Amino acid sequence: TETRRAAMASGSADKGPVEQGPIIIGGAIEETPLRRMTWCSLFTILMAGFLSVAVVMNTDPVTQVEDFTAAPPFMEKDPDMAARRVAEAYDNPCPFLKTAYVQGLVKASPIGYTTENSIQALMDWAGVGRMAFPSKPYLVKYGTSGLPLLHLALNRPTDTGAMHKDASPEEKRARLDKFLSFADKDGYFGPVEFERAIEHQNKEKGGDQTFLVAQRGELATMLTVFGHARGSEYRSLWPLANVLHKDDIEALWWRNEWPKGWLNRRRREWSGFTDVDVVMGIRFMLMAREQARSGYVPVEVMETAFMPYPGNFLGDPGFPNPIAPSATEAAPTHEEIAALVPGGNLSTYDSRMGGPQPNPSYPDKLFFPEPFPEEYWQPAWREYEARQGSGNIAFYVFGGVILLALGLLLCPCSPWACYGRERKQGYTQRLP
Repeated sequence: TETRRAAMASGSADKGPVEQGPIIIGGAIEETPLRRMTWCSLFTILMAGFLSVAVVMNTDPVTQVEDFTAAPPFMEKDPDMAARRVAEAYDNPCPFLKTAYVQGLVKASPIGYTTENSIQALMDWAGVGRMAFPSKPYLVKYGTSGLPLLHLALNRPTDTGAMHKDASPEEKRARLDKFLSFADKDGYFGPVEFERAIEHQNKEKGGDQTFLVAQRGELATMLTVFGHARGSEYRSLWPLANVLHKDDIEALWWRNEWPKGWLNRRRREWSGFTDVDVVMGIRFMLMAREQARSGYVPVEVMETAFMPYPGNFLGDPGFPNPIAPSATEAAPTHEEIAALVPGGNLSTYDSRMGGPQPNPSYPDKLFFPEPFPEEYWQPAWREYEARQGSGNIAFYVFGGVILLALGLLLCPCSPWACYGRERKQGYTQRLP
């Protein structure tokens, strides 16, 4: 310290008088207007950030959208009503959508449909990243008809098979147990465990890379939405450390209940691109890396393909020609379809319209059904864009705060930069 004082004093003597700056006495720095401005700037940034977080976390722009209603306690308290809805949704193989219906968050029309806007609102409420399930492909897939919530077709060979309507209860349980066997020694699923499970199913059912990737995206989504820290019902501070326990899988796939503690850790999606999408993308890449490590190569062309049943291609005489979904439920009539389905046409992905069948293009390529023409789904797309017009306010507020903070930190004439220069000069040219 004495050497440094002597060197600084010598330098000051060579250069002549040096303007006195703030003197550090006992660790305290003399207060100046510049420093007061700096602390005011810091306080402003922190308050703006706090308000942004409050907007994101506490403002729910949609609590009721058409067939979707989100109101506490977000679950069905009447066990008889829940059991009735389980029976009504026997033809839905999606654990998330079926659970939402059983727990009373979404309703279905007498013909089994829910509007596409309602499903998008449900996914926002649950915290599903919009980049994974963007609206436009959903509108192309379901048209203005909406999503066939109670009669959703089996269109992927890589699922667990535990929710297929044609399997016996014993077979469903055996399929779920096989899936659960891929958990780690503590009963948890992360990206690696999920990837091993779907690779096994894809290999067993002759699935190709396209369907493996699609299932990978869905499980990365489920892990991101419902995941939690090991040994806790709450999320980990490190998002990629979140996992699903075997009981979480059973809750969704088997009991059609929300996983234990999930309603307390749920966080809704609030913009077109958020950290939810980033985390989902990283998990997707971790699963892809596991496939590269395992060396699994799916078949190039599947022997089965999802396609409409005869008479259910657009333009077929008498279109649509739905089949009966079960021995106890009749096929809807043309009059019912015209009266109950917007646009007057059932979705191609309605189980009464299509399902897994021998691939007519095998072994050359996989058959894909033609989507609805653009004029069929464009009205619904315009309605969705209008509804989402103000949905990104929180995103813009949050982005504005980040830009303001960066500007204050990086701008040469900002209080932070001036404060940094003052401190540097004080330690190099003035007495400490």
